[in-house]
Amino acid sequence: MRFIYIFFLIFSLAHKGYAFDIEHSTGINRIEFRSGYARYDDNAHFILLSTDVVVYHLSDENKIIRTIKAQDMSINLSSSIINMNSPFVLYDSSGSVRADRGKYNYQDYYGEINNGTVYMNKFIFRGKKIEISKDKYIYKKALVTTCDLDKPHYHISASRIYLIPGKHFFAYNTLFYLGKIPIFYFPVIYKPLGEGTPVISQFYPGYDERNGFYIKSNYIYKFDRYTKLKLFVDYFSKKGWGTGTEFDYFKPDINKTSISFYRIREYGDNKDRWGTNGGTWISL
Repeated sequence: MRFIYIFFLIFSLAHKGYAFDIEHSTGINRIEFRSGYARYDDNAHFILLSTDVVVYHLSDENKIIRTIKAQDMSINLSSSIINMNSPFVLYDSSGSVRADRGKYNYQDYYGEINNGTVYMNKFIFRGKKIEISKDKYIYKKALVTTCDLDKPHYHISASRIYLIPGKHFFAYNTLFYLGKIPIFYFPVIYKPLGEGTPVISQFYPGYDERNGFYIKSNYIYKFDRYTKLKLFVDYFSKKGWGTGTEFDYFKPDINKTSISFYRIREYGDNKDRWGTNGGTWISL
């Protein structure tokens, strides 16, 4: 059985703050909101909100789980769904989401967002459609970049991206673009975002006069806390493809060893250019 408590409704229709507690047999899930205008339909259990609307989704411990800001929202108390009827911003502990339209179920922690952009650390994820749950984001017809321009200098497009904040993301059917030009295709990209994984992949897109547009990537495997192996795969629009490998052993105050090999065949050159570098330091 569910009980709905409406605070301040009788006394504060002229105020900007309202709160609702929704109690279930499994516990209490709660939302609060502020708005310039609010209208409550008692028969339909429906709330219309407009003008500087802020909705807080609160946990059982009264901590803010997610915050939603928009100019126009509605809340269906029967279905526990918040409808964002205008452009909005959603905030949680992992970052922020900006989108045109969307809906969010505060009982299931599940939402569907149209034309959304997610800002998370240095990464920017965009999706034609985004599904959010308590600890996961799913992007459809998506792209990811670290360039914050509306038309980024570089990005990776994907048919679908699965993101678990603080842990990793998977991107499927990916194309790397420099501007509007597709450069190369990867069937799957896996990117760890947290600590503790033995496999790490890193991408460094950019541009300079010598190399043109480029993307430098490395893939790291950690054998243990001191030993790791790197694989380099780089693309330079003015030079071509470069590949290499590096072995590192780093044990502070005892042994520091590194050796690397790299090759590139520049456009117009029939021979590979090779380079090697390395050294070791041992405490005796």
